Amino acid sequence: MKMLEPDLVALVEELEALGVRFTVVPRLDGSLRLNTWRMQESWLNRDRINQLLAERLENAPEVAARIGQWISTRPADAGVSRGDPGAPARSPRQPKARQKSVKRQRDVHRTES
Repeated sequence: MKMLEPDLVALVEELEALGVRFTVVPRLDGSLRLNTWRMQESWLNRDRINQLLAERLENAPEVAARIGQWISTRPADAGVSRGDPGAPARSPRQPKARQKSVKRQRDVHRTES
């Protein structure tokens, strides 16, 4: 099945709206592995999700590869906030502050003196 780029984008957006999240993991040989994750809200849409995955992805590895390539190049927050438009978007994880390390270093210096 040959799918055009707008068809791929529409498929991914529909699945994400139904509660599927996509992640891409690079393999050692340079290819990409496309993972699908079903979020909690996807339970109500499971029949439609199963139908779309069976029709469009399971028997078409080239489509899955193209979706994986597209997912890997889009911005990281593009598919995160789907669902309730009034819900605030989740912020990306922030690295922990280094205050503990500095404090520990300060304590070490105190014991050395």
